[in-house]
Amino acid sequence: MKKKGAAFLVAAMVLSLTMGNCVFAEEGLKEVTISLQPAPHSLGAYVALEKGWFEEEGLDVDVLTYIAGAPQLEAVASDAWTVGVMGVAAGITGLMSYDLTCLGFSQWDYFNQNLYARSDSEIVAAGSGNVEGYPDIYGTADLYRGKTILCTKGSMGHLELLASLAALGLTEDDVDIVHMEVAAAYQAFLAGEGDMVCLWSTFASDGEAEGLVAVAGAEAAKLYVPSVILASDKALEDEETTQKILNVMIRGFMWVMDHPDEAAEYYYDICEEEGVTCTEEYASELIHKAYGPSVAEYREMYENDEFTENLANVMKYYIAAGTYVEDDVEKVTSGFDGSMLIKALDYYEENYAELDG
Repeated sequence: MKKKGAAFLVAAMVLSLTMGNCVFAEEGLKEVTISLQPAPHSLGAYVALEKGWFEEEGLDVDVLTYIAGAPQLEAVASDAWTVGVMGVAAGITGLMSYDLTCLGFSQWDYFNQNLYARSDSEIVAAGSGNVEGYPDIYGTADLYRGKTILCTKGSMGHLELLASLAALGLTEDDVDIVHMEVAAAYQAFLAGEGDMVCLWSTFASDGEAEGLVAVAGAEAAKLYVPSVILASDKALEDEETTQKILNVMIRGFMWVMDHPDEAAEYYYDICEEEGVTCTEEYASELIHKAYGPSVAEYREMYENDEFTENLANVMKYYIAAGTYVEDDVEKVTSGFDGSMLIKALDYYEENYAELDG
């Protein structure tokens, strides 16, 4: 990627890609650090960096790349970054425990979040269509009871597991959830541990190549949730710079939706550089499935309070699991501030729409 430093550090499941790590800021550019994940919801920002769009807006950007939300949030506590893109599960934690502000959403984050079982599982043998209202979920509630599930707690995978259990009329108390980061969970499951595993992104692709079967998941459980763009208090103190970051991110998100073939090539390259297993075929499949709001849809969501409704919907599952209580919903929904998003949409239409279309 453009301006990437030579150092590539791996610690605590963090893939830290510091772009500009060994490069002095260009004269006249504002130095900022953002955080992303090697996932479709962050792709627009990576593309913007590669194309030099941040520099065009007067920003010299370093990027910290994280494999999961937990270490990403731990880093913001020490002011490692100011604006970040992540899944909504980590976003809820950021709003609740780190006092971050949600500036908006990037892409919908449900299409590759699944619960997998081995092909010889009794749940797979039972087939789908047994759960009223959820025709794509395999098995029955009785077959899930008591099962050991490997899952990254606090992740989007955990959230889709909660939604899947709720669709079956079950709760976390009906199964045994073993917390593991997704990479470790995937390897452990292949080694024979657990009855099911929560996987996403390229881990899901790898699992399917190994013969694993998606028996439930976000889409099957009708959990349609977005990824989020979060900002720290430090970012909000410099509103002008943060607005520029968001302007460029929105441009990148829109470009990915309008250019899926080229965007898939960018995504494959990112996975290669981050050490994330991926094939060109899977990158293409994933990015063509990825979907984010258009400018008109963003505006409609804002006007109809759909941003806060989506956050409240996520909280519903966490409340049912006992993770949060009803009083916490207000803190989460009040953590959304779409004023910069609207300005970014205006800026996009005025400056980028015809240029990038």
